[in-house]
Amino acid sequence: MRNHYSKFINKNNKCKEEWIFEILFILILILMCIFCILQLNVSGKQEVIVKKIPILINVEEIVHVPKIVYIPKIQNLTPTDTNSLELPQASQGEFKTYMSYTTITNTMSKQWALQQLAKTDDNGFRKFNGKYIIAVGTYYAEEVGKELIIEFDTGNCIYAIVGDIKMDNHTDENNQYIPMNGNIIEFIVDIDKMDDLLLKLGDVSSNELRGKIINIEEVKYNE
Repeated sequence: MRNHYSKFINKNNKCKEEWIFEILFILILILMCIFCILQLNVSGKQEVIVKKIPILINVEEIVHVPKIVYIPKIQNLTPTDTNSLELPQASQGEFKTYMSYTTITNTMSKQWALQQLAKTDDNGFRKFNGKYIIAVGTYYAEEVGKELIIEFDTGNCIYAIVGDIKMDNHTDENNQYIPMNGNIIEFIVDIDKMDDLLLKLGDVSSNELRGKIINIEEVKYNE
């Protein structure tokens, strides 16, 4: 009787152990499933964020998109208003530097977003809707998208859009130009398509870009 009872106890203990192991196994499976679901949710959110990056930057908030594409002469411009901006006393902006558009790498910036809308012309200049994309000091623009008309002493005018902002510590005390070379406007370019001589000179003044800057006007449009 005692042996029979002992066998029964041992068998019962063994069943309990198997039952405990089964429960532990099930709990482990449940935890693994929860972990997998959480991982899928996280990766899914990351994927959505990546896909939405271009959408998060509203192009209409970055730049005005007026019907006028290029203005050969300032008197032909028909915006709602323009505002003449003061030129520096110590520079006439004859030296016009350049920067490669590939140096703009922050995909969450307005600078980068504008470059996705831009095209390179035959001379290597980056343009948006026919407008030169330039960089200026904070005196002339504090954010990307501002439109400017720049007139030279040769009689030529160009229609430009601000695609980058120069750092204040690189410009004069009024943040109008770079003291080292007198540069007021800097053109954003594709260096692979630029003329080699211009790149070596560091000055992209050619054709309609030649000459001293005699007027800079801010273009205003109705909201």
